[in-house]
Amino acid sequence: VIVTDATGAVQTLTATVLADGTWSVDVPTPLAEGTFQVDGSVTDAAGNTASDTENGGVIDTQAPTFDIDPLAATNDSTPTITGSSDEIGGLVSITVTDANGDIQTLT
Repeated sequence: VIVTDATGAVQTLTATVLADGTWSVDVPTPLAEGTFQVDGSVTDAAGNTASDTENGGVIDTQAPTFDIDPLAATNDSTPTITGSSDEIGGLVSITVTDANGDIQTLT
């Protein structure tokens, strides 16, 4: 199994196919942030080989950005709270504490 990370660093790893047809291998050296590719092959006792490549694995160790837009005075007791984040599709959770100390957690 050959693992290539976003910087082009290559790790060559060995795994053994188990009786149930599965195999696994732990990548010993951390992969760089970004996409990675895995190329692999298997050889049987007669020397026949098969191979496969999988692209699109992603290592994401960077925290997303998150901002709450400035709040303004309003007479609306159910205001819309807005903001932004670079985590497209991310789940936003906010906690609102009112003047009475009542807390609401919203997602």
